[in-house]
Amino acid sequence: MKDLREKIEKKNVPKQLIVPAPNKKTSGIDPNFMWGNTGYILGSDNKEHKDKSRLKKMFDAFKEFHHSLGNEVNDIGMCHYLGIKFCPCLKEGN
Repeated sequence: MKDLREKIEKKNVPKQLIVPAPNKKTSGIDPNFMWGNTGYILGSDNKEHKDKSRLKKMFDAFKEFHHSLGNEVNDIGMCHYLGIKFCPCLKEGN
């Protein structure tokens, strides 16, 4: 983990960062970039769902969304995040 605070006058202060805004949640399934609740990320939560297949749909949507963005990205961090066994960034010459 890397501390991103900035030192200003001998004091560590939070650094302002631009991050993606969360999607506006409705009753539909709409994953966020790189974060979400456990239903999206793990396919499991402690809520009662009328649609018993909803958790699988949430998890699949989260996974598909990130693969659609990251499969062609030449970044070892993204490869690890997506669980890609063969990472293009590890090719010789990169």
